[in-house]
Parts: sequence; C-alpha cells; structure tokens
Amino acid sequence: MDRFIVIHGVRPGTTQDETWEAAHAIATSATGGARWLRSYFVPEREEMICDWEAPNEAAIRRSVKRFEDVVPIKEIHPVVYVDPGLFK
Repeated sequence: MDRFIVIHGVRPGTTQDETWEAAHAIATSATGGARWLRSYFVPEREEMICDWEAPNEAAIRRSVKRFEDVVPIKEIHPVVYVDPGLFK
C-alpha cells in the first residue's frame, strides 16, 4: 500500500471541534482501500496535514469528497514512510 500526505485547507472560521468531526467522519467512511492514519491541525495556517495509506490518490479523493466543503484538498504528495524503529 502506498503512503500519501494530504494537505487540506480548513474553511475560515471552522473550529477545531468541527475539523475533528470532519476528520472522524472521513476516517470512518474511507473507501476504495484508503485508510486515514493521523492528522495534524495547523490553526494559524487554517490547514490540516493528514497521513494516508491508499492504493492511489483517487481512493483518497473519493473518501474525502463529501467533506470538501469543510476540509478541501489543497495538495496530495506520495511519500515514503521512514519508521524510527529502523534505526535502533
């Protein structure tokens, strides 16, 4: 499974609770083999940075589509995960 970092904008004025509610809904309704792993909310930039496993970008876009009004996708980057356990 490939890894992706997804940068979402957060609608101005959206609270952290509303952002977490959208993240929870996305995580529990992901489709097409996509799996949300974790997110970081950056309030001063009105962004959320998310770590995903998915077979492709399209699976992530399908999983997020109905929540784009709250957390629209700005960028998706394929990444290589580096596990700290590799260095022990």
